[in-house]
Amino acid sequence: MACGPGAPVGGAESSTGSAGSEASSRGDGANGSPVTTTLTTSAGSSDASTGDRGSTSVDASSGDVSTAGDVSTSEASESTGSVCPDFVTCGDTFFQCGDGRDNDGDGLFDLDDPECVSACDDDEADFGLFLPGDSCTCLVDCYFDGNSGSGDDDCHDDVNCDPLEPGWCGCEFEPGPGCTEVEQSPECLAFCEPFVPNGCDCFGCCTFATPDGPVNLFLEIPGCSLANLDACPACTQQIEECGNPCEVDACEICIGQTEPAKGCAAPACVGGRACGSHCDCEPGEACITGCCVPPTPG
Repeated sequence: MACGPGAPVGGAESSTGSAGSEASSRGDGANGSPVTTTLTTSAGSSDASTGDRGSTSVDASSGDVSTAGDVSTSEASESTGSVCPDFVTCGDTFFQCGDGRDNDGDGLFDLDDPECVSACDDDEADFGLFLPGDSCTCLVDCYFDGNSGSGDDDCHDDVNCDPLEPGWCGCEFEPGPGCTEVEQSPECLAFCEPFVPNGCDCFGCCTFATPDGPVNLFLEIPGCSLANLDACPACTQQIEECGNPCEVDACEICIGQTEPAKGCAAPACVGGRACGSHCDCEPGEACITGCCVPPTPG
């Protein structure tokens, strides 16, 4: 079902937390030794506005971090209050929504920030991903992985078929034989759906609860945020078979919210594991709209 009445968009306070000392046991290797992962970011700069970082080594058992950039262990610990690793990666890269910092200064960090829809999201202030190398195309694949374009995951959507013309690439409505519902392959569904936030289809068209009722909005537009939903173009969820409806009555957290509907004792995740932060998930997983999702490929 579509994401319907719940806490109004932008009107709920964050109820997320961390899993405390659980992280140390989850980070142990097969022989009880610490697991250390070395990661390299997309650029060598350390500009907090872009999320770029230097080379970073993360000890997954202790959360200790040594870095050539400007993110220190103490800074990350103070920012999140967590003893589990403070970073979530997209492939082998840190972006703003996984770098352990409050990049937009709203008091919410990384994937606890409702504008962060993926570990592959380089803008905490907007719903758009704005990844380095993003290209403008009307033929799109899975929106929530770490690349743009089409063809690498067997997911296919043609924005020219949307009569609402979301318009981020000048994709005018051109109805034709190719604009019937395109069946997505099992490979596409298996790859993409685990990363899709509650309330979205696989291609970045998401259902938001507003005071005037649910509306479908496209994410990849500069300025599209909770504070400025008017900047988000209306869109059509053309391929309903590929996506993740928000089950409001089952107490799921919908995109744009930080807690489930009133009357829910705790967040839930239909068909998966619920979480308050990535510390509640397995190592490498991320917590998206209250659900643990597997490591996102770059």
